[in-house]
Amino acid sequence: MSGPDRVGSEKRLLVLLGGGVFLYAVLVAVVVQGVIAPRLPGAETVPPGMLAGMDTPFFHELAVEQAEAIRSEGWSAWEWNPGWQPAQPVGILSAVYAVFGPSLLFVIPLTAFLHAAAALLLYAVLRALGFGRLPAVVGVLPLVFFPSTLTWVSQFHKDNLFLPGFFLFLLGWTGLVRERGARWVGAVLVVAAGAVLMAAMRPYALTFAALAGGAGLLAAVGVAGLGRRLSPGAGLLRILGGGLVLGSLLLFSPGGPEGPAAEPSPPSSSGAGGSATARDTALETAGAGRTPAPAAANPPAGSSQGPPTLAWQPTPWLPGPVDNAFRQLATARAITHWMFPEAGSRLDEDRRFTSAPDLFAYLPRALTIGLLAPFPRQWVERGLTPTGTLERRVVAGEMVLAYGCFLALGLGLWRRLPAPRVGVVLLCGLFLLPYVYALSAVGSLYRLRFGPWIVLVALGAAVVAEGVRKYRARQRSLRPARA
Repeated sequence: MSGPDRVGSEKRLLVLLGGGVFLYAVLVAVVVQGVIAPRLPGAETVPPGMLAGMDTPFFHELAVEQAEAIRSEGWSAWEWNPGWQPAQPVGILSAVYAVFGPSLLFVIPLTAFLHAAAALLLYAVLRALGFGRLPAVVGVLPLVFFPSTLTWVSQFHKDNLFLPGFFLFLLGWTGLVRERGARWVGAVLVVAAGAVLMAAMRPYALTFAALAGGAGLLAAVGVAGLGRRLSPGAGLLRILGGGLVLGSLLLFSPGGPEGPAAEPSPPSSSGAGGSATARDTALETAGAGRTPAPAAANPPAGSSQGPPTLAWQPTPWLPGPVDNAFRQLATARAITHWMFPEAGSRLDEDRRFTSAPDLFAYLPRALTIGLLAPFPRQWVERGLTPTGTLERRVVAGEMVLAYGCFLALGLGLWRRLPAPRVGVVLLCGLFLLPYVYALSAVGSLYRLRFGPWIVLVALGAAVVAEGVRKYRARQRSLRPARA
């Protein structure tokens, strides 16, 4: 097949993939909102079509208020985020409500489009990592069909925008590793676009992206250099150029010159202040995906004290900003425990960190939890609610598939070490680690780690498909030619 034919064929594949994912997302969202949600416990406490215990009803309430203001005062009343938390998708919801009406049904085309966009971007990432079309399509399937994605496909969550942003960032990152000249400049723009989307929903993710992306860049260039696929001079230029691009993200992350660290803390059920990163992570991850309502002024049940104080011991040999970043993670963990003592599915809930060496010692366990939790024993345990029990059963099937994909990914990297794939694996592994340190509730962790975690699952699935394709090709080549 000639070059233009291949390009045209891939364009048709992308149209089919994107269109198929869009139609699937519309269908399942309608089914969840119209059939499943009304039959779940707590359905009478939330607006029609919404899942109780999630953030969407809270976002919906704020969006309805702003939509009414837009109708009465005009679009000058519109705000990107009228809520008290630093980043919420309320402005998007309110714009849809102002035009079409305050029903989650009208948001379905948007959530379906974003789900399709995420699938296409993940496909592009896998193609950029050297996978063929079929392995890349197979790698995208877990993202498309895992039932846990219905949390945001059928509702409206931060993940609707964050996932396309993360995959866009990854696509740009592969360009920083592989491209030169004008294409490298294009990769920088893609990284910036992905960073904007991520920051719109989770500003602190820019810090994760900068540090994890930098480590992944070093690993990819190092592997390429050891394999003599990259000269030392070219490797140094890529490290310097990529490091400058990724390091610039820190300027816009919480605590940086443009970050909100100096702003007063928004009201919360805990009254907790502290650093922006610790505060945002605590509010984002506390309790089974729930955000505490600002009107709740009372401390958590069973607590008559204010937010916990952390007896942090500075580590003299660590730079101050690094030691402070570790302190923020430890503070976030303490705050989430205080704010939501009733959260279920916890692991190592008694573990506290009082110094950076404590976090270093926990690293093997953190990686295990970040990749493999919830563990099999949790699949069969009862949740705190009937919905929680159902979620555990559903997640069990996803984890079985994930374990197989991780095994395949490990074997694939062992047999062959493509530099960009090694870098992406390290990037994703480091990106999800802060969430493990910041909270012990697996229910919260499962959603918040989903972006980097599903990339690792996709890589494993693509490796399996790639191996099957190569095996079948060898078998065909060994068959005797027919007369």
